[in-house]
Amino acid sequence: MPTFEVTEILKARAKQQGESGQAWLDNIDTSLTALADAWQLELKDQLFGGTEAIVFSARQHDGNDAVLKLSIWDSLGQEAKALTIAAGHGYAELYQYSEDHNALLLEPLGAKLLDAPLSIEEKIRIITSCLKHSWRPVADAEGLMLGSEKADWHIDHIQNMSTKHGQTGGWVNKALDFAHQRKAAHSSDTSVLVHGDAHMWNTLQAKQGYKLVDPDGLYGEPALDLCISLREWTDDLITNQSGPSRAEFIAELAGVDLQAIWQWAFIEHVSTGLLFMDLEYPEEARTHLTIAEQWQKIAL
Repeated sequence: MPTFEVTEILKARAKQQGESGQAWLDNIDTSLTALADAWQLELKDQLFGGTEAIVFSARQHDGNDAVLKLSIWDSLGQEAKALTIAAGHGYAELYQYSEDHNALLLEPLGAKLLDAPLSIEEKIRIITSCLKHSWRPVADAEGLMLGSEKADWHIDHIQNMSTKHGQTGGWVNKALDFAHQRKAAHSSDTSVLVHGDAHMWNTLQAKQGYKLVDPDGLYGEPALDLCISLREWTDDLITNQSGPSRAEFIAELAGVDLQAIWQWAFIEHVSTGLLFMDLEYPEEARTHLTIAEQWQKIAL
């Protein structure tokens, strides 16, 4: 069994979960051994860059490569269901799932889109293309978080974190108002399979094009996915005040309502900023909350 490293961000995530998070940390080696035995794997190199799992490249008993993901969360059911529904279209293919160990065995993919020498617009085109291949109606949404439930999660998170950290800016109320609007807009008539965190770290090179990994597993409006490209490349958003033009570009590219994308993106900046504040990453928190302050007077 190879050695492994637990990054500081992963330790912080575990700390947030209390006793269950500590138990996960204490049993990583036991879980890896059990999974390697059950799935007949040779674990090779640890892969870094994620914030919610220990990840290894692996060799299967038939000689084919795979990726093993051991997650800190109590259940990977939503992610496993999303990967099953997508069936390799826009997402990495799922080989195995262990509910007992919160683990997935996945199609191996290549370099992150993050590292590709492409412009922001070209990267957004690639992410959006992956999403459009993956969006599909869901016959049975049981096990997936609904878009309305995601809005509720943001409402609770923003209320709790803003109170805990004494944040009372107008952007708090605006984010809560937008979250209530997106909750009311949820409809099964317009809902599709949603990744929920489609950014350039989660977009990896495949044999042909790119594919997405680490889906949250949601059932909601496509704007829930597109807003993530308005949460990333924060330096450009702050320095060039590019939020409105980027939102318009994404809306036109995907054929999705501009206001819905903008509202979800505003919610994401506030929610993410408060999360970083709670994780004691002040610079990252300040970045997202600065964007929220700049955007609160913009109407699209």
